Amino acid sequence: MKNTEYQIGRVINACVELSENNKKPSVGLLKAKLGPDYKLPILIRGINRWQENPQRVDLAPKEIKTEPENKNLQQQIDDLTRRVSELEHQLSTLLTTK
Repeated sequence: MKNTEYQIGRVINACVELSENNKKPSVGLLKAKLGPDYKLPILIRGINRWQENPQRVDLAPKEIKTEPENKNLQQQIDDLTRRVSELEHQLSTLLTTK
């Protein structure tokens, strides 16, 4: 299903490009532009969605970590490293006082 949505997104983006070049998107033009892997139902769905909303589709994966998440992870690592150091110091102190 994910592949289908990706293909539809590519069809929509191809429709936008054709429209920007003053060409009316059609199944034939899209088939020539995108190749044989794009079947008729996908092309039709893409054209219909483009007609409803003629905007480009962002095809970037959604699973990429954002910068704030990475900073939060780094902060957690730093906190844990500091706690381990404190615990090592406390353990060392306890062992030397006995």
